[in-house]
Amino acid sequence: MQNNSIKPKIIFSPMAYIAQLKHVERFIPYLKDKYDIGFLFIGKHSSRRQEVIEYCNKKGYEFYVIEEGFVKDQKVRIPIITPLWERYLHSKACRKFLDSVNPQKIITTRAIPSADTILKEANRKGTDTIVLQWSGSALRRAALLNEKPDKTLVRKLHDYLLKIISNILDIPYKEPRFGLAPANPAKMGVFDDDEAKNGLGRHHDSGTVHIVGSPDFQFIDELKQKIDSKPSLKKQLLDKYDLSENKLKILIILFRYYRTPPDKYKMTISEHVAHYYEVLKKMREVFSESEADIMLKIHPGEYSEGQANIYESYKKLGIKLYVGQSKTDELLCLSDLCITEPQTSVNYMILASNTPAIFLNMHHRTDIDKLAPFFGIKHIVKKEDDFVNLLQQFKDGELPKQYDNSDIELKSVDNAVELINR
Repeated sequence: MQNNSIKPKIIFSPMAYIAQLKHVERFIPYLKDKYDIGFLFIGKHSSRRQEVIEYCNKKGYEFYVIEEGFVKDQKVRIPIITPLWERYLHSKACRKFLDSVNPQKIITTRAIPSADTILKEANRKGTDTIVLQWSGSALRRAALLNEKPDKTLVRKLHDYLLKIISNILDIPYKEPRFGLAPANPAKMGVFDDDEAKNGLGRHHDSGTVHIVGSPDFQFIDELKQKIDSKPSLKKQLLDKYDLSENKLKILIILFRYYRTPPDKYKMTISEHVAHYYEVLKKMREVFSESEADIMLKIHPGEYSEGQANIYESYKKLGIKLYVGQSKTDELLCLSDLCITEPQTSVNYMILASNTPAIFLNMHHRTDIDKLAPFFGIKHIVKKEDDFVNLLQQFKDGELPKQYDNSDIELKSVDNAVELINR
């Protein structure tokens, strides 16, 4: 793509996942006056990648794709040799991209594969490299409590030999080119001290790791203020989502029990749908259709993976289903109450919006409950009668605040932009 602007270029390289693209997209208004902005998607073709490409085309964004090293088109795959060859091809493609596009900065959301090579090649070229945390670390934190399946003996031997050979090939390089070690970005912006010590910042030079806060804190705070201060904007959004100004608006965020590991805790899809159907029935016992619009925001991954239609039965209860171009931040800022779960990154948005919330996990898996302190959550509902009681308290205007948001960083976006500009 040709671009004759004299402004320096920055390239965001999110995963090929629409939710992550939409997250980094929100930085554009804060950066566009100073930089030309483009996107780079790394990896093989998939339905998710096609979705982000179509979105970029629709929005007129400049974007690039690197898939060399990820396309499994060899007729014969040779253990150890093939993965090393793929890594070499990928590093060459990344270098070619950097030479031709010549960005001033590369910004990714992680330092591990598939983002490690573009960062390493950018470091070799002298391009500024930045990793910005985009989401909470629920899966990392939950994984601390779950057992990992053991590798087979053959797999262990393969990985051991691959590591030895890649270490030998990497002797001439400052950062591993063939090994799977994380890249060392020049700067890293993370949400909190725990992430700096135990998450993205772990094993990195502490001098390069900076606590900026969750960008959702500032994004949501600013959006909430705009909606509350501009009746015309609020009316526009109510019309967009077919919501009644005269009804309570309750947003529900589901935990995907049918999908999230470990396997011993998984429900089938039908069990998952039935579980939340009962939750919604209890909500309707307290709030009739004439009293409240109940809104279900379907997870972007479910939409991308063709699972959005599994919740069609909820329409019998008068539940509004939102997929695709609907935005969680807008729905939340319109809401009077949010029913959510303990581990979702949407909880960062709740903290910033100050929306009343009830945190729900009426399931026998308890690992996700351990994530509550990271969001300041005070109470998790485990039983139906407790849930109904809290709903009634909200209806009566007596619901105690279920979380502590007294110390959130409302200048988190400004902090991240300052880090990018530095």
